[in-house]
Amino acid sequence: MITGADLFIGLAHNLAIFIALVAVYGAVIDRIGNLVGLRRQLVLGLSFGVFAVGCMYAKIPAAEGVVVDQRNAVVILSGAFGGPLSAVLSAGLAAIVRFQLGGIGVVGGITGLALSAIAGSVMHRYLRNRLSTGPIALGAFAAVLFVLPGFLL
Repeated sequence: MITGADLFIGLAHNLAIFIALVAVYGAVIDRIGNLVGLRRQLVLGLSFGVFAVGCMYAKIPAAEGVVVDQRNAVVILSGAFGGPLSAVLSAGLAAIVRFQLGGIGVVGGITGLALSAIAGSVMHRYLRNRLSTGPIALGAFAAVLFVLPGFLL
């Protein structure tokens, strides 16, 4: 298990990716503010997909043979903020990279991405007009519970 400075550096890399994601999301929304529907979801899905792949390279070794990254969280956010097509695109990009990396965790990784896309899409559908803390926190908790079975594979 990783501890100390290496753990801190791994967490800092993941935090930096999320900070960059927020900045890029803001810039993209400013540029595509008048786009609606599938075009908007396409642009957001590709943007979030690039960050999901980036998260895969800022991994944190949790234990021997177990690597943690935040790609599932990025895919959920892609669905929640972009919609179903956005979630599928970002999950698809990350799944292609995960498949090419190989290893024994391919099935679990791709399953987790698929579950994340579903969870993000459901959050987009049901939480779009509920912008208070309670429903969003409950939706995030439900998304985590929904994605957890993917880690069993």
